[in-house]
Amino acid sequence: MISAAIEAEVAQLPPGDQAEYLTSLGLKETGLARVVHAGYGLLDLVTFFTVGPKEARAWTVRREARAPRPPASSIPTSKRVLFVPRPSRTMIM
Repeated sequence: MISAAIEAEVAQLPPGDQAEYLTSLGLKETGLARVVHAGYGLLDLVTFFTVGPKEARAWTVRREARAPRPPASSIPTSKRVLFVPRPSRTMIM
């Protein structure tokens, strides 16, 4: 069960106080976080991050998805990156 009142109270607290408040209620995480984790699990999704000099991005893909492979000649040598999949089956958020 998710309580809109609790979610609203947590959202108004400073980040340092949120965990303490949730613990006092016997919760480990917010209802929104539980919904997101459950949705990712049911849909078999994971998130991976890419970081460049100007931006960081989060990508949501199906677990076990393969990275697209453009022709090597289309990527400048300075931009080539080695893609190493995680061996773990844990959910990344």
